[in-house]
Amino acid sequence: MMEHSFIFVSIITTQLLLFADILAQPLPPNIGINYGRLGNNLPAPRDVINLYNRCGVGSIRIYDPNPEVLEALRDSNLRVSVGTRNEDLPSLASSQAAADAWVNTNVAPYRNNVNFNWITIGNEVKILPTHLES
Repeated sequence: MMEHSFIFVSIITTQLLLFADILAQPLPPNIGINYGRLGNNLPAPRDVINLYNRCGVGSIRIYDPNPEVLEALRDSNLRVSVGTRNEDLPSLASSQAAADAWVNTNVAPYRNNVNFNWITIGNEVKILPTHLES
């Protein structure tokens, strides 16, 4: 059910952005958009980022460090929140070397051209009962 809600919200967000684009009215600068990529027939990341810029979107959250999206974000001036994948959490939490490698792979190559403001850790993380035992 959660997936259907996410798709619905993504469709509504896209429709609102297209409507704002048609009116050529920029959004307030403090508006941010979650850029989810779960779906079919999605527009190319460069097209999405160009639309966000035309609509005056100030911030974007991406749920994982997708290289194609990060390339599209170069020189976009959007404030970027990039997330780690949930499956990366155990290694990131237990190893400084893994955390350093994640940053060196997913942030450092883009740091001069992408305006990273935040790194988020996971998305809707579920803790299994076995992790709660001491």
